[in-house]
Amino acid sequence: MNRATRLNPLDDAAPWQVSDVLVGLPPRVRERRDGGCAVHRVAEKGPVSAALENEEGFAFVTMGLGWDPEALRWLGGKPDIDLNAAALLFTGDSIADVVYHEQLASQDGAVRLLGDNTTGEGEGDDELITVDLTRLPPTVTTVCFVITSYTGQPFGQIQNAFCRLIDGMSNTEFARYELDGGRGSTGFVMGKLFRSAQGLWLYQPIAETIQAKHPVEAVHQLAPYLP
Repeated sequence: MNRATRLNPLDDAAPWQVSDVLVGLPPRVRERRDGGCAVHRVAEKGPVSAALENEEGFAFVTMGLGWDPEALRWLGGKPDIDLNAAALLFTGDSIADVVYHEQLASQDGAVRLLGDNTTGEGEGDDELITVDLTRLPPTVTTVCFVITSYTGQPFGQIQNAFCRLIDGMSNTEFARYELDGGRGSTGFVMGKLFRSAQGLWLYQPIAETIQAKHPVEAVHQLAPYLP
């Protein structure tokens, strides 16, 4: 997969810090660096960053996931690499719905996975999840974004794996993570959209690696990040 179109490629020599991850704010109020969104490599562990307040919140968000296919799968019989993007919806700390490769849309249709890529073939994002926050019922309070390696390869063995979030109103990428720093991990919690006390949808980065090959295996590991 061609990654030449990446925004602000990460300098391999630069240290990764969770505190550097930019929280998703509209362009006019979000601090920008180097003319675009910060890009960061996933660390094994890191603290949850605090969400920043903004005046409008989010209305439409797209999650993108991309990776390169196994280069030697044709020669040595190595299995394909199948990463999964998932959006887990919660009411308080209780799971309400899940959108992933076995359920392509939430019950209300507000969250949709636009197809399941099982090899990493193709340019750009291999999987996309769209979230229409204006259509979510008031009982849904949190949307967590999770990546899992369905075929079990740890992120450290997968080439050019990344995930990102885009503000659908401005078409602005506001969070991006390179997954090759996850080493032996098979799961990654990007962050969460949550309803503020004022009823706005805000984003809080989490950037934590977990062990999970299936989104169901990730559910209980999300408890520390729920109200």
